[in-house]
Amino acid sequence: VFVGGLVQTAGFSATVEDLRSVSNSGTILLTSSDLGTEKSYSVKGSVASGLLYKPRNATKATPAPAVVLSHGLYNNREMQESNAIELVRRGYVVLAIDHGAHGHNATASSAFGGFD
Repeated sequence: VFVGGLVQTAGFSATVEDLRSVSNSGTILLTSSDLGTEKSYSVKGSVASGLLYKPRNATKATPAPAVVLSHGLYNNREMQESNAIELVRRGYVVLAIDHGAHGHNATASSAFGGFD
């Protein structure tokens, strides 16, 4: 278990959180650098099944860019672990999801909600 934890957390430089049926909401602000405009979106989302990998230095005071990893037809969220760890080592927050009827997501529904 210790060796597995060491590998999964990039030498304990990252945290890994198991997200199942977690809901979130908030606002995303997108800025167009070429046009100088901003647009905000209200988000109501849920993760049916996912793993959230965060570098330990990613905080509210020091935010990090984020990446969502999506698996192929016969895979699941755990199959993205090596990609997630490499991205975390490079400073990204990573969400590896299970699609509908894959891994820990028993339903065929979408893993994400939508934008309002």
